[in-house]
Amino acid sequence: MRLLHGVAELRAALAGLRPVALVPTMGNLHDGHIALVEQVRAGGHPSVASIFVNPLQFGAGEDFQRYPRTLDADCARLEAAGCDLVFAPDVGAMYPEPQTFQVQPPLADELCGAFRPGHFAGVATVVLKLFNLVQPAVAIFGKKDYQQLFLLKAMVRQFNLPIRILEAETARAADGLALSSRNAYLAAAERDEAPRLYRLLDAAAARIAAGARDFAAQEGAVTAELAAHGWQVEYVLVRDRATLQAPTEATRGLVILAAARLGRTRLIDNIEVHPAPPRRHRARLTRHAGAARRPGTECYDEAQRLTRSPRPHAGVGLVVPSVRELTWPAFHVTGRPVGRGGYRAPFARSITTRATSAMRVLCVMASRRRAW
Repeated sequence: MRLLHGVAELRAALAGLRPVALVPTMGNLHDGHIALVEQVRAGGHPSVASIFVNPLQFGAGEDFQRYPRTLDADCARLEAAGCDLVFAPDVGAMYPEPQTFQVQPPLADELCGAFRPGHFAGVATVVLKLFNLVQPAVAIFGKKDYQQLFLLKAMVRQFNLPIRILEAETARAADGLALSSRNAYLAAAERDEAPRLYRLLDAAAARIAAGARDFAAQEGAVTAELAAHGWQVEYVLVRDRATLQAPTEATRGLVILAAARLGRTRLIDNIEVHPAPPRRHRARLTRHAGAARRPGTECYDEAQRLTRSPRPHAGVGLVVPSVRELTWPAFHVTGRPVGRGGYRAPFARSITTRATSAMRVLCVMASRRRAW
């Protein structure tokens, strides 16, 4: 395993190693991180783990300064897991000049974003930079940071990045607590109390799966129980998994997301819910179940799902983007005015639009070059 700190040496090391899989981390690794490395190695790709505590995603008063830096121990664990390269840049290597251009994702002010302003802009920006530096074929993220995973998948899709995003299930301790680098902040009594968050979410998920549709009541029950045991609850919300918006009558896939503080430690967790369909739909679903499993339909349906239409070009296996895909993104690249006088107001939106469109076109070109 090689440990790299600079951009030039990273690119030199990657020259004969592609295609690679990227495992982005902030270090202080636990078993969940190691499971990510093992998962991508099982897919046959050389693995690159990044270790970088990103200042852009920390707000004022957060734990950037005290976040544990354990590079030697992390490298020992990664080497034992069979990782091929570790990229551990310092702030100067990742941001050699002020990062005035940043990715502004949708939903960045909701859920965790409501309590951590600017967090997801910082996450999306550093991940896009890592994607540009490493140019992986595959990148993997855990479901514990559910909103982060949702936004990064959307960023890859909307910017036409030639990267497949893998999702890893949340790694948990034996008592159900989601593994997190910040669990080390918990005092002994707090560590004993911490699994309550998972137990309450699991119980609420079971009730919803059994048919409960009073989502506000389920959210309130979990919130009240946590508060009664000394937690400072930020949110407990049931959301549509496909949009992270409030569920509607048509919603079938749900997720319960929660964030709360126990002492000084902020913990997040989530559980996906697969509720039974309403009774009036069950006969129809059953009647068509056999037709959906006709020989030969599975592969085509899966291909359609993966390519998300339009269908790939038969000659080179590329998805041909529509005009809407190229020109109507929810993700934008923004830049702060530079130089004397800055940008005049009438041109501000034009500059943002052109920067975003240029980024997307470059990503499409990179995708084609890789395919060729």
